[in-house]
Amino acid sequence: MSPQALMKLYIGQGLRQDLAQHFADRVLEKTAEVSTRHLQSTGEVSAILEEIRTETVRWRGGSGFTQRGENFMAVTTEITTQVATGVALDPERAYEIVDGQPEEKEVAGAKHGGAASRLIRRLGAFVEAHNLGEVYSETRFQIGHNERIPDVAFVSLERFPPEGEPEGKWPVAPDLAVEVISPNDIFDKVLSKMKEYFAAGVRQVWLISTEHKIVIIHRSLAQATFLSEDDELMSEDLLPGFRCRVSELFKSPAKRS
Repeated sequence: MSPQALMKLYIGQGLRQDLAQHFADRVLEKTAEVSTRHLQSTGEVSAILEEIRTETVRWRGGSGFTQRGENFMAVTTEITTQVATGVALDPERAYEIVDGQPEEKEVAGAKHGGAASRLIRRLGAFVEAHNLGEVYSETRFQIGHNERIPDVAFVSLERFPPEGEPEGKWPVAPDLAVEVISPNDIFDKVLSKMKEYFAAGVRQVWLISTEHKIVIIHRSLAQATFLSEDDELMSEDLLPGFRCRVSELFKSPAKRS
C-alpha cells in the first residue's frame, strides 16, 4: 500500500472528525511530496521524518496546534517509518534509528530508571541554578547518520540555536550523554554507541552500572575514570562545581520510622 493510501486510511478512521479538513489535506499533501522524493532509499528514514515535521510546522505558522494535531503528527511519523523500513513498530515503545533501521530501546527497569532520575534531579538543579543549558531525559538526538536516545543528556547554552529548543529531535549532539547500563546490554553495542557519540561531538559519556554501582566517565574511548560508591561524581572541565556522591545515584528511598 502506498504512503498516500496509508495516510488516507488513518485519516478516514477518525482523524478527519477531529481536524479541520484543510489541515488534514495539507499534511497529507506534504507527506506525499516528501515520500515521493525519498522512499526509493530506506537509508533516508531520518530525512523523511525531519522533512515531514519541518514542512508541517512551517505551514501551521501561528495558527496553534491542538492535542489532536500532535497525535496526528505522531501517527504520520509512525506510518512513514514503517513504510520506509518495512518494519512494523510498536507505538508503545521507543526506537533509535541505526543505519536506517529502527532498533528498539529497552524499557528501563526500576533500578535503571531510578538511577537516571536521581542524576537528572541533581544535575538539572545545578545546571538551572547556574544557567548552563538544559538537562534532558530520553530525548532524541541526531548522532551522525543515526538517531540516538541517551538516558540523560546535557546540552550547553553554546549549542542552543537562536530560536531555542527545536520542535522535534535535537539536530546536534549533546555535550554530555549518559547511558545507564543494564545486565542485558551487549558490550559491543555500548562501545559502538560511544564511538558515535564522540564522532558527533559529544564531549563526555558517562556510563552508570546499577549492577556494580559504579560510574565510568569517558572523555574519549581511551580515557576513562572509574568511580565507586565512595567517590564523588564531578567533571570540572565540563560542569565546574558540580558534585554528587556516586552512592546517591543508587540509594533507593527508605520509609521513615
